Amino acid sequence: MTQAVAIAIFAAAALAIAWRWRPRTLRVERGVWALLAAYLLMGLWALWFGYFAPGTEPPRLQHWQPTIFYWTLCAIGMLSPRLGGGFPVKAITGTFFMLTQPEWRWANRALVAVTAALGTMNLLVIYHRIDFDWESFKFGYMANLAAVFILRFVFVWFEIFMRIVTAIGNRSKARARARAPTP
Repeated sequence: MTQAVAIAIFAAAALAIAWRWRPRTLRVERGVWALLAAYLLMGLWALWFGYFAPGTEPPRLQHWQPTIFYWTLCAIGMLSPRLGGGFPVKAITGTFFMLTQPEWRWANRALVAVTAALGTMNLLVIYHRIDFDWESFKFGYMANLAAVFILRFVFVWFEIFMRIVTAIGNRSKARARARAPTP
């Protein structure tokens, strides 16, 4: 059995398990389906040229792959809310964040801006090449971006924690007022 066949069998088994254990009560927005399709297509593209047809991908296309990926995410993020598909950023960050619709809209706009900037930055690096390794730049850039997002989510969690503490404090005060004898 070749490595490609093993990967295909593993992917099929993972999809079968995911389909069997999928939540049946949740309604999935169309924007999330579009994100899933984009991730699937880009992953199949990478697997095809990585395992099934190695060495056949043109070198320029290999450098364009991150740009196409980021701009696809950008297009999905821009078009999904306009077409009634919801905010794809909910699927990326998790719907457990207690945000209002305007806050989700701004988070989605931030995702669109970041993905557009990442795709553009990749093009700038490709076409204005200085003597450095493109692969190292790509992975270093993604690691720095991940650090920024993790830092941002720490502040989001802090805000959520403060909302919970405030709500508990308000509930305690209301109970104390309810127990207090009225004059």
